[in-house]
Amino acid sequence: CDESEFRIVDDALTAGLAQKKSVYEITRDPRVAEIASQQTVYRWVSLGLTTARKIDLPMAAKYKKRKAKTYEYGGSSKGKEGRTYLDYLAYRRANPGEFGCQMDFLGSIVADKKAILTISIPELHFAYIRLLPKCDPGAVRALWDWIDAKIGREAFRRVFSFIPTDNDPCFADFASIEAGADGEVRTRMFYADPYVSNQKGSVENMNGQLRLHFPKGKSVDGLTEERVREANEAMIDRPLKSLGGKSPRDAFEAVYGKGAIELLLDYVKPKG
Repeated sequence: CDESEFRIVDDALTAGLAQKKSVYEITRDPRVAEIASQQTVYRWVSLGLTTARKIDLPMAAKYKKRKAKTYEYGGSSKGKEGRTYLDYLAYRRANPGEFGCQMDFLGSIVADKKAILTISIPELHFAYIRLLPKCDPGAVRALWDWIDAKIGREAFRRVFSFIPTDNDPCFADFASIEAGADGEVRTRMFYADPYVSNQKGSVENMNGQLRLHFPKGKSVDGLTEERVREANEAMIDRPLKSLGGKSPRDAFEAVYGKGAIELLLDYVKPKG
């Protein structure tokens, strides 16, 4: 390409990254697509030709020296017989066609009084995030009750038919999450083995992507529900190569219909 064409791509890349867009999404812009492919843009960045540096890319590796520390695991797998990772695999085998979700907290600084809960549907690359009081099992239970009431029991069972998670104390009371206020079972909880995060790899990956909106080391206490919702909408509206250029919202609506997403995101009133 000539200099003017390169400048179009370079400007679009800089602006897109500032808006937290992926390189794939940026190269889908017709102006950019006519000039350079996703692979070409990555190559230009690696060669140092663009204004954006490799470290500016959303998923570029950022290495730093690890601090030596003793890690104390706060959760426990005791009392959760029948809900292990192997039990989860057996359940999936016996219930083909169900998608379910994964659940985890996005890491926050120690002093924070709030935390972001991430719910991920792996096959759809779909994320649902909420700001909750930190270390509050009751808030987690209340959120699932709210979702149940918001979208209805039938839809709840279709979308959230099972929930693999970790042994965080906030998730320990599986009975209160599995059953609604009426006592009817609405989902199944399963727990990953301690220190084996790849058993719920989708939500771990989603938390990594959320760092574009909520950088590590920064407090989330000052966030509003509206700000969290805006980040959630940005995550599910991104076109993804893994979905053939469609967005997680498109995938969710294709599988479950259009109504549930609007209900899930209707927890704060939009501006205006």
